[in-house]
This record gives sequence, C-alpha cells and structure tokens, in this order.
Amino acid sequence: MTQQAVELEDSEVRLESGRLRVRRWGCRGCASGAVRPRPAGEPVRLFDRLAERLAGDTLHLVAIGLRGRGRSEVTGPGTCGWRNHARDVPGIAGAAGAPSSAITGQSSGAAIAMTCAQPGPPRIERLVLADLGGQS
Repeated sequence: MTQQAVELEDSEVRLESGRLRVRRWGCRGCASGAVRPRPAGEPVRLFDRLAERLAGDTLHLVAIGLRGRGRSEVTGPGTCGWRNHARDVPGIAGAAGAPSSAITGQSSGAAIAMTCAQPGPPRIERLVLADLGGQS
C-alpha cells in the first residue's frame, strides 16, 4: 500500500487567552495548495505519524500546542491547567471552521479532552482517550 502525502500547515491562532501554535493536516484551505515537507531537523512526534496516515480531503486534523508549551505563548501564573486548556479548544475549532469535532487526547491531553466533553454545547461528536492514568 502506497501512502499519499497529505498537506501540512503550521500556523498560529490568536485567542483571548493567548497565541497558540497549531499543526494541521489534510487542510484544503492551506495557503499554497501544495504539500509541504516537514522542516529539516524538526522532531517527529507520535501524533505526526498518525495524522499523516489519517488526514486527507475528507478528514482535517489539528494538533494544538498548549499555552506555555512548544511554540505557543507562555501566559501568566494560574492560566494553564486542564480547564483553562479545554477552554481554548472551541476557539481552535472555530478558527479551523469546525462547528463540531472529534477530540483525541493522550496523557494530560486525555484529561483536557474529557474536560472539553463535559456537558455544554453539543460540539464534541467523538472522544478518543489514550494513556490517562488515575487521579488521586
């Protein structure tokens, strides 16, 4: 089976809470319309490999760099944590043009995803959690 390359875009989304870096795969609205290779020397994260295989014309994937992590803005004390990060997710989804979405989270991302799925507007269609340990 031959794997077809999908379009990749790194960008910044400005929310009231701060500037977040996002990586998108399978995005039809990317500026050049051409497949862009991963920059030389950039580390490959687990989600990158999964996204490269799943994304395409009918599935748009977005990975969020949480505030204070990676290339996202570092915000003041008390602005991070599961609930605060979960509040950023609808803003990212809106910027991606998604009225509803599925959320996948691993480790602390799974806790953030669960927080996003708590009762509220019906924006979460599916929830996939991996490697979420018990809390004391």
